[in-house]
Amino acid sequence: MAELCIRGGRVLLPDGLSDVDLRLEAGRIAAFDGVGGRVFDARGLLVLPGIVDIHGDAFERQVQPRPGVDFPVDIALRDTEAQLLANGITTAFHGITLSWEPGLRSLPAWQALLAALAGQRWVCDMRVHLRWEAYNLAASDTALADIAAGRVHLLAFNDHTPSILRKLADPVAGAKYSERAAMTLADFSALARRIEAGAAEVPAALERLAAAARAAGLPMASHDDASIEARTGFRAMGARICEFPMAEAVGIAARQAGDWVVMGSPNVVRGRSHLGWAEAARLAEAGVCNILSSDYFYPAMLRAAFIMAGRGVLDLAQAWALVSANPAAAAGLADRGAIAPGLRGDLVLVAEEGGRPRLVATIAQGRIAHLGAEGWERWQARDDRCRAGRRAHVDHRSTRRLPMNGSRVMACLAAGPVLLLLGLSATFAQTGAPATVRSVRGTVETLDGNVLTVRTPEGTDAKVTLASGWGVRAVVPSSLAAIKPGTFIGTATVGPENHMVAKEVVVFPDAMKGTGEGSYPWDLTPESTMTNATVDAEVAQTSGPELSLSYKGGTKTVTVPEGVPIVTFEPGDKAMVVPGAHVFARGPAQPDGSIAATGVAVGRNGLTPPM
Repeated sequence: MAELCIRGGRVLLPDGLSDVDLRLEAGRIAAFDGVGGRVFDARGLLVLPGIVDIHGDAFERQVQPRPGVDFPVDIALRDTEAQLLANGITTAFHGITLSWEPGLRSLPAWQALLAALAGQRWVCDMRVHLRWEAYNLAASDTALADIAAGRVHLLAFNDHTPSILRKLADPVAGAKYSERAAMTLADFSALARRIEAGAAEVPAALERLAAAARAAGLPMASHDDASIEARTGFRAMGARICEFPMAEAVGIAARQAGDWVVMGSPNVVRGRSHLGWAEAARLAEAGVCNILSSDYFYPAMLRAAFIMAGRGVLDLAQAWALVSANPAAAAGLADRGAIAPGLRGDLVLVAEEGGRPRLVATIAQGRIAHLGAEGWERWQARDDRCRAGRRAHVDHRSTRRLPMNGSRVMACLAAGPVLLLLGLSATFAQTGAPATVRSVRGTVETLDGNVLTVRTPEGTDAKVTLASGWGVRAVVPSSLAAIKPGTFIGTATVGPENHMVAKEVVVFPDAMKGTGEGSYPWDLTPESTMTNATVDAEVAQTSGPELSLSYKGGTKTVTVPEGVPIVTFEPGDKAMVVPGAHVFARGPAQPDGSIAATGVAVGRNGLTPPM
């Protein structure tokens, strides 16, 4: 069944723009039709392949926004992901420098970034571009191990040490490096001289890394090639990507040899290199530069492609290939960079005004990952089932979105009614949206069209207005035996943070992992809390098993006393919604006192949904 259809847009296909609809299923482009699924109205928009950023290090400004001022890596990467998706980047190779320098580019920083990337689920496909600093001999075993373990996706050879040594002679220029390393200039200079002493061992170390990359099938690049001879040497080692050639002749020689040549999108947007090197736009038009990266500024990629198309030498398809098809090919990613059946459902929906693009929506792996204000308006008009999510997420001061919100958007689209039933309250609670979200619990009195009347435990009737296409989930018994490390659960709890006690537990099926992830106020009892999270560990206690839970942004420890109801979900059908059936629904309160919901949870065989 289609998960999402894009209708009415002008789609950039390999042979040019075409007025076709797209159907997305299971994270892929299924067909050129708009049959089934939730619909996004793309009339008046360009539908383009998702942007692939082969080299970007702007994340460093989230890790260390000022010299020597560091922040937790998980916070930095969340904000980085939000920036990427807000700029149409669906695949990002983070240029992580592994250098001998302490601080931002050190071995501990490298390890922290890899751990954070592996430790969370991300909407954007964020990959590791290892920028190996040639003189960092002490960390070579770590780099080799990470390559062998599959934690590296692209290897680039850097050699900034000679340049750093020259700049240290100037106290002003040298301070840039010493401050980044949180050292005095004198101490940093002494360290640099000790590192320089290992120069004789550098070539052998580079060859060991290149051999490891070849064995792992990794693409390789050389960075800031100063001469044709240097580029030739790296090509012989298997590096077929030439990043930021320092001289135009080097780039020309690289292309003549069949190498990929990468330059920066900021160079195109600004009209010049910040280092005074060659003009990227002119070299792209000459066929020398065939990939544009974000380099140090994510928003530049979208704008650069349209600038290139507007200059009149390249058409839109050729210009867009610089930021999508070509970097995907250079990185060995055959499943993206174009719009065709079977490829990843990574798309960017763009409005163009006077040659300037405005991002309306980013779709990653077939699901909406980011919506600007216009995108939310379009989505609301086409699918009222996500009306509540739109109200909670739109910030009229800015169209930038946090990745947590993007994840919830994806969950809303993927889980449909279940998110509205169980998880959407997190969005309202954390964003302070004006709508009030309520739960309705009780037994079915009547179902008249799409209006469900429920007799509550208090003896009053509550109305639930069900959206077109509403669905049913069956609630069935489960047990503690189904809860183990890695299980995703939802649990309503009471009590203080240091002694949270479960009132019920929902064991989510694997297909629903991540639904409503987070911890937020709930209305099962006064001052109850709902936590949807992954089980990290279970510890036996006399008062009942104690579960260690983790979710994006926090952890909880919850005790599950004996006799607490534990349930899970199975597919249900509307035939279950009969008088006397026990049901649960959740959604935004309406002016007439009812709630609006996209579905209902029904207890199977008389079970009362405990949530």
